[in-house]
Amino acid sequence: MEPQYLCFDKWLSDTDVDRNLEIPKGARFLPDGNGIMLVTDRDGNTYEFIASVRADGRRSLTREWHAFAKRLRPGELLRVYR
Repeated sequence: MEPQYLCFDKWLSDTDVDRNLEIPKGARFLPDGNGIMLVTDRDGNTYEFIASVRADGRRSLTREWHAFAKRLRPGELLRVYR
């Protein structure tokens, strides 16, 4: 198994769960531009997120984020690994 490296972790807000996840500054191992991220959860389900770059430079996860976030709750800690 490949070693895992932490991309970022974040305590989820209502907005993160109900809309799009705002990626914290300092996140690592993200695709360039509006690149695609294939993310596999603990159950082996794979999701295709887009690491979108907003006009102000902030980044967020979109596309299949809503399907993934259905089982998340505000206040939970999300950890994303490479």
